[in-house]
Amino acid sequence: MSSAMTTGLLAFGFGAICMLLGFFLIVRGIGASDSESTIKLIGIEIRTSRVGPGVLFSLFGLVLTIIAIQKLPSDQVAAAPQPVSSAAQSAASATPAAASTAEAAKSSAPAAPATSAPPAPAPDVANTQQASNGGQTDNDRRQQEAGYVRQALTSVAGGACPSEIMEQSLFVACVQQLRFTQANLYQVGPIQSISYVGQLQTPFGVADTFAVQHVNAVVVWKVILSDSGKLQRLWYGTP
Repeated sequence: MSSAMTTGLLAFGFGAICMLLGFFLIVRGIGASDSESTIKLIGIEIRTSRVGPGVLFSLFGLVLTIIAIQKLPSDQVAAAPQPVSSAAQSAASATPAAASTAEAAKSSAPAAPATSAPPAPAPDVANTQQASNGGQTDNDRRQQEAGYVRQALTSVAGGACPSEIMEQSLFVACVQQLRFTQANLYQVGPIQSISYVGQLQTPFGVADTFAVQHVNAVVVWKVILSDSGKLQRLWYGTP
């Protein structure tokens, strides 16, 4: 758990306790005398009467709770990999459904122009599909994505986030979860190969998915590139 989340949870709990104590003070009528007080804020004068410590406790707890909720980290960060059973992932990647998905993706894409020479495939990327896409073939883009995945995971495993291939939002999320992600990558071991699986519709758009074979497990990563050609989203697990 990050330090920001820990601080937010502590502030939230303290605010809830203050509101609860204030409620009990109000119910018991402790300190609610006929006193009158004046509060001046930015030229505005507010006069209060019969305001006991219970009301002040409750207001303080409410403000603290709202601030704590706003300070909690967002869930839109890139998801860190979870340790995955090698046998379970290998069985999943070998099912006919996975094979049929890859074949369907290959057959549905338009053929590349006859004049374009096919690029040399990456040694560990199993994909030969080509289609025009803004001057770059699908095969070129997926080889670039596979290289980004390898570079990002290798860099994070070594304790650093590669800002040169990440958009700012993804880089910030990577830094926030660096230790947790590094620990999980250490458990699955070094990368042995990366294979293209297919495309998947996600809430963030169409993502290319890659099965990363580690020494101890297989982890499936989803990749979305930005218009500038950098990693906009890189995450593991369900959308």
